[in-house]
Amino acid sequence: MKAIVAWICFALAAVSVACGGSGGSTAGVVVEPTTIAASFVAEQPSPGEHTVSMASGGSDGDEVVVRIDVTGQDGVWAAAFDVHFEPAYVEYVSYAAGTLLEQSGGAVNYTVEEPEGSSGLVVVGVSLTGTTPAVGTTTTRTLVSLRFRVKDLGTFPLRFGDGAVLLDSNLDPLTGLTEPWPAGSLQGS
Repeated sequence: MKAIVAWICFALAAVSVACGGSGGSTAGVVVEPTTIAASFVAEQPSPGEHTVSMASGGSDGDEVVVRIDVTGQDGVWAAAFDVHFEPAYVEYVSYAAGTLLEQSGGAVNYTVEEPEGSSGLVVVGVSLTGTTPAVGTTTTRTLVSLRFRVKDLGTFPLRFGDGAVLLDSNLDPLTGLTEPWPAGSLQGS
């Protein structure tokens, strides 16, 4: 009889462990999701003349705005560049118009998109239209702002892709710019 009782106790213990029982209780325990506070850290916080660079445009919770700024450059009519990011940890959300090309008073065309099937990439094209004259700045003005969501804790680089270019009104590349364009990192804390 003792053998049967011992076997039944062993069987009940085995079933309890297999079903997740451990003798303790987790009732009433609430697991809170991790709250992410996003920020951006620029590689070059104070860029010199003839520079296109990334800068912080502020943050709100897990979202951060990254400005693409132009410093001390004349003759800007258009820009074309890619921004690369780590899609497992960061997602592109949206863009907002800048102030550099808008100072012309003419229409500004923005094409900002994540190409289908190419995660981790935002393709940006910004230009004046028609016969609007090129613009410049002796200080720093924003070309376009990009909003990203940081999905995890850590530091995640943003970088400009190869072939980034500012163009004049003849669609010729402007020369003398700082190369490569300074970028930065998104942070989730």
